[in-house]
Amino acid sequence: MAPMVEMPTTCITCGALIPHGKSRCPRHMYKSSSRWALYAEKYPEQAAYYKSAAWRERRARQLAEFPDCVVCGHPARHVDHVISVAAGGTLDGPLQSMCVSCHRKKTLVESHLGMKRAAVRRRQRG
Repeated sequence: MAPMVEMPTTCITCGALIPHGKSRCPRHMYKSSSRWALYAEKYPEQAAYYKSAAWRERRARQLAEFPDCVVCGHPARHVDHVISVAAGGTLDGPLQSMCVSCHRKKTLVESHLGMKRAAVRRRQRG
């Protein structure tokens, strides 16, 4: 039986071919590494999931089945939870394919709403 050959994947930022098991090309690895380290420290469970083979496979299936952004129709490079985990969604919840720009905008809006919810909780406590 022939050994299984791992196919290259694409950088989630620019789409360049990269080795299997990586998410970004060398050009984009540095930019994201400091933010990723902060995220992984704050949310270790989610970070472990996003580094897993299960997530990479699920992400690849989503992009193969739905290659275009659900918002603008441009080629999708990101896979996003329809309901963000921070807003009560689950890691295994429904996904949507998005282009970099639309995903960035959605994340910014969700982040702003999350900060508002946190401020309300702080005011209610005291």
